[in-house]
Amino acid sequence: MDARTYFLSLHKEAHTWGMARRIFSVPTPEQWRTVLPGHNSIAWCIWHIAHGEDWAVATLRGTDKLLTRDGWEARLGVAWPNFGMGMTAAQVAKLSATIDLDALRAYYNAVYAETRRFAQEFDFDTIDTPLAPHTLRHALDLLAADESAREFFASWTTARYYLNIMTLMDVYYHIDEAGHVMRALLPEYRFP
Repeated sequence: MDARTYFLSLHKEAHTWGMARRIFSVPTPEQWRTVLPGHNSIAWCIWHIAHGEDWAVATLRGTDKLLTRDGWEARLGVAWPNFGMGMTAAQVAKLSATIDLDALRAYYNAVYAETRRFAQEFDFDTIDTPLAPHTLRHALDLLAADESAREFFASWTTARYYLNIMTLMDVYYHIDEAGHVMRALLPEYRFP
């Protein structure tokens, strides 16, 4: 199996199989919006995944994020300059209460499709090649964040960081977080 096929397989699994499938089929809209003490809501997790992945692929493509380019901010009813860094619990609760859930599902699917299109074109033999300085500047231009976050992301110097972390690892992490919230909200539900 080549690197592209392997990446696409992992990407599909992270976004559409197992817990991800349950997240998109089991909880009610009210449960998606629920913010349990010490946790993010399911809606926030899905928004964070999509926005972060959108940023990563836009960085590597050298384009605007789908969020702004295709008008998703207006459709979602949420305008936040990054993918949730620095949000307070009150801001997470507000996003969770107001985000358009149908638009959120559509945005998640649009980002998923965009990443897969990108992967079909990307030369995986260059995954560890240092990114050009203008690409690194573009990443930070797309990201409104405090100085420590900007320093952290400035250290992401190859495509591997963007693809491994934002399109796979962060997805698995926050799908698991959403799954934890779902299990807490549905303690009697028996997951297959």
